[in-house]
Amino acid sequence: IQMSNDRPNVYLAVRRIRHALTSYRDLADLLVSPNRPPGYKIPKFLVFFDSKREAIAAADALRERLPPEFKTKVVWFNSDNSPEFREQTTEDLAAGGYYGLMCTDAFGMGVDLADIELVIQWRCSCDLDTLWQRFGRAARDPRREGLAVLFAESKHFDSWKAEQAKRRKTRAHQGAEKAIEKE
Repeated sequence: IQMSNDRPNVYLAVRRIRHALTSYRDLADLLVSPNRPPGYKIPKFLVFFDSKREAIAAADALRERLPPEFKTKVVWFNSDNSPEFREQTTEDLAAGGYYGLMCTDAFGMGVDLADIELVIQWRCSCDLDTLWQRFGRAARDPRREGLAVLFAESKHFDSWKAEQAKRRKTRAHQGAEKAIEKE
């Protein structure tokens, strides 16, 4: 079965990464924020990374914020995992045994789960075709809705660029004033 890439049931969002990249706090805040109401259900999710190291570090960071009974519900998934592990993990995710996976493209190819509610791309590090392929993992069942989120570094936002330009201008002006004072 081939599906069109026109996916009106998948909503797109871009979020600015505000905390240190290696803390994965922005990601954790979206998934397991302590401000969630009691009984909040973590949506079934996939977070895509372009490096195995980042996927593993993010899984570890997210697990630290989960209650003890849920720490095993988030795992990483990449080409270093055995074929048996990858197959079992995919089955367990489909059956609800996991909340989500921190994965590389090793997960995306050939996997078609209908009920992924949330797909996240961590950082602007892939081309548009790859991004769209990853986002296409959300809500494969057209009767469901999904959310695809791109977490992007500050440097990709016009507001950040304007802030930086203003800071440079202020520093240049202050430097000129100091030079005049010395004369």
